[in-house]
Amino acid sequence: MPVRQIEPEDDLALRAFLVSIPEQDARFLKEDLTDQEVVDTWLSAGRIVRLAHVSDDDDRIDAVASIAPGIGRSDHVAELRLVVDADRRRRGIGRQLAQKALVTAVRAGYRKITVEVGAAQQGTIDLFRGLGFTPEALLRDQVRADDGALFDIVVLAQLVDQTWEALTTIGEGEVA
Repeated sequence: MPVRQIEPEDDLALRAFLVSIPEQDARFLKEDLTDQEVVDTWLSAGRIVRLAHVSDDDDRIDAVASIAPGIGRSDHVAELRLVVDADRRRRGIGRQLAQKALVTAVRAGYRKITVEVGAAQQGTIDLFRGLGFTPEALLRDQVRADDGALFDIVVLAQLVDQTWEALTTIGEGEVA
């Protein structure tokens, strides 16, 4: 299951993946992935690192992750975003991609990695907790769906120095 950086050649596969994201997942994304300009930005080089998990059998994108850097006095913080195709969940794809994104962020020098998850998405919260993230905040009514319904967000974070020091001690945190 290869994980690699998204390239301009991924245009059709990325667009197919993005239009397949269910509304209940898309509402938690910070960008409107149906907007052509947003997708074009995803395909261009920039400050945000975007990774894809690509299916071995048909070069289909199964999941995407991005690492968005903080700015100014928060430039030591990166926000990790993860979306897995609804039909490909519970296969370890999200975990594998999240791990790769986390290692990529650590290699880039970020000291804190955050992730925002819908409060009702317990499976995703559990995935990130299993990767060393801890809950930091509950943002009530943070997201509004197209129909006006409001949803809570949980912010989880990983303090890289603490987590990776513990993992390295037992041989699991190598960032080679």
